[in-house]
Amino acid sequence: MTFTRLLYNNWLTKKFSKIIVRLDDFHQVRDVKGWDRTFELLDNLGVRGVIAAIPKKEGEELSDEAARELKEFIRRGWEVAQHGYTHEKMTNCRGIAGTREWSEFAGLPYTEQRQRIIEGKKILKERGIDAKTFVPPVHSFDNTTVEVLNDLDFKVLNDGRFFFPRKVGKILMVLTHKIWHEFIRFGVVTLVLHPNEATNENLNRWQDWIEGMENCVMTCNDVYRWWSNSVEDFYDLYHERYFQERMELSNSIKSALDLIIKEVDFTERDRMIDIGCCPANTSSEIAKLHKEVFYLDLSENMLKLAKRNMGDDNKRYIKGDITNPEKDLFNCGRFDTATIFGLASVIDKDDLKKALKNTGKLLSEDGVLLMTYPRKTIHRLYYTKIKQNFIGKFKPVVRNYSYSDGEIHQLVKSLGFSNSCIHKLPGENSLLIAKK
Repeated sequence: MTFTRLLYNNWLTKKFSKIIVRLDDFHQVRDVKGWDRTFELLDNLGVRGVIAAIPKKEGEELSDEAARELKEFIRRGWEVAQHGYTHEKMTNCRGIAGTREWSEFAGLPYTEQRQRIIEGKKILKERGIDAKTFVPPVHSFDNTTVEVLNDLDFKVLNDGRFFFPRKVGKILMVLTHKIWHEFIRFGVVTLVLHPNEATNENLNRWQDWIEGMENCVMTCNDVYRWWSNSVEDFYDLYHERYFQERMELSNSIKSALDLIIKEVDFTERDRMIDIGCCPANTSSEIAKLHKEVFYLDLSENMLKLAKRNMGDDNKRYIKGDITNPEKDLFNCGRFDTATIFGLASVIDKDDLKKALKNTGKLLSEDGVLLMTYPRKTIHRLYYTKIKQNFIGKFKPVVRNYSYSDGEIHQLVKSLGFSNSCIHKLPGENSLLIAKK
């Protein structure tokens, strides 16, 4: 066994790999024999993947017969993605990740890109295929393409050049790689196969790539669901270690306790909610100033750790997501104080806005919000870029979002907090104190 094959099949690689097998350029204008041989190979391996279907090729819309074949593959567990519109050269722009000096989309204005994608989507929809994944021809797209896909409610853009998915707005970018496939098993990998080129040599190579990794194969929709739950999964797995990682922030807040008490009169504040509480060590000193404290977190294990740290007396522990809370949360009554310590670093600005909006609904008329967030610096911008590009679900602290003081001031003001001030904490975090 070669070193490459050993690396390829080791336990760690299999544990943290997710593989999408994607078949490009499906249309009735295709090499039927090549496609049949490819499907036979994948059937023998017991895997299902993504079929990237071209809505209109060489002037011919996808035929009803070809659509029936696709629907049969969907029934058997495959996913069908929209592969552009006509798969033809429209510009000489390479785009973000293009492999050739042309593109069907990159470089076109928003309205034209939107129209082409809508036309392609319409052709598939009329034939009973509702594609939620978009595959740009020759890997070529630009920021405008991503904007259009967000507006048209696609879930996944299957292209890019990193090792793990990235969320851009509502779109999850599930990536491909221009690297030897043998060396990219530690991550989320798209193996792009072209059945129109299914020579014996290619078929043998494709089998070699997939064999032994069959249990890691997913569709783009599978990856979307898996990645959407990654933060909750992470905290369930790493709750003990994360307790230690939060100590620095906890110590910073304790050092600022006198400042907080000076800014906020807690004498008549009875009820508090700690949102994204994690092990609850960061809010412990503030919690002592209240008679009743609620702890909210996504992770069951994190709540168990919080309960172990804080006990049961006048405490309630609730599993939930502040960006999309259950109605029962709003039946718990109003709170005088809400703390959000650490959460802002692991959710994007859209989710942070949802979190703050829902927090505002939970607060009483004179309620106060205490929130920490990482300050935006040149160092942190670079760090965040590297982290987002190269580290995956098993350590989602990589979502390390950061904000300027101006962004936070503007955000809380837009959500009805009329009085806010910001203090720098030791280290890289700032503390927001906002009153309704």
